[in-house]
Amino acid sequence: MARRWVVEGTNVHLRHLAAGATASVVARSILAPLERVKVELQLNKIAGSALSTARRVVSKEGFQGLWKGNALNLLRTAPYRSINYFTYDNTKAAIVKMSGKNELSNGQRLVCGATAGAVAIICCFPLDVLRTRMLTKGGEHLYKRGVASAFSQIVKEQGFMGLYAGITPALVSVAPSNAVFYTVYDILRSSHGRHHHSLRFLGGNRPKPAQDAAMEKSQKSSRVVKRANRSKAEDGGETVAKGN
Repeated sequence: MARRWVVEGTNVHLRHLAAGATASVVARSILAPLERVKVELQLNKIAGSALSTARRVVSKEGFQGLWKGNALNLLRTAPYRSINYFTYDNTKAAIVKMSGKNELSNGQRLVCGATAGAVAIICCFPLDVLRTRMLTKGGEHLYKRGVASAFSQIVKEQGFMGLYAGITPALVSVAPSNAVFYTVYDILRSSHGRHHHSLRFLGGNRPKPAQDAAMEKSQKSSRVVKRANRSKAEDGGETVAKGN
């Protein structure tokens, strides 16, 4: 019942946004320890292997230290994924409607994917800048003061465009990769759909006995109606002939 309400009782755009956010939250939370180790190795320049870095974090901050910054990461990732999927689906629907075709060309798929990536980056890049500043060594004071305070400090010191520092290389890297990702995904999905339809047509997915019986009954009824219509037409022709 709940599932039916979610599917039928909510707006399709809200479902797209919620699906993208939920998938992102689950995936990022599971992989948060790897993200923390990566940040320590890349930004804070701590020597040693990934395993030794993870042990160091656990010894200093406890096991929960591996999830440090996960809430901030989700604050960035969940909106990014939601907007990404939402933009792709709606751009794709708009192009399909304008072209009048049921399927996109590969060029159109690339455009939809690149557009989705660019829109998501533009909307969520300030959160990425904030996360990087707060997790970088020396940014502990920002982390302790909270998200709103960190935002206001960045704007105060660098202006509003400080929230978009580095967006050009981000767009250059994300838009093409997003375009390729969605193009490959859509091609494989369309190919699977056609293959599944072929299997059903060739008997790979046979109907159940009850469905066979219902289909046969429907076909019999159709044949009876056709014979009745043909008989009426013949009787009408004979009547006209006699009258002449």
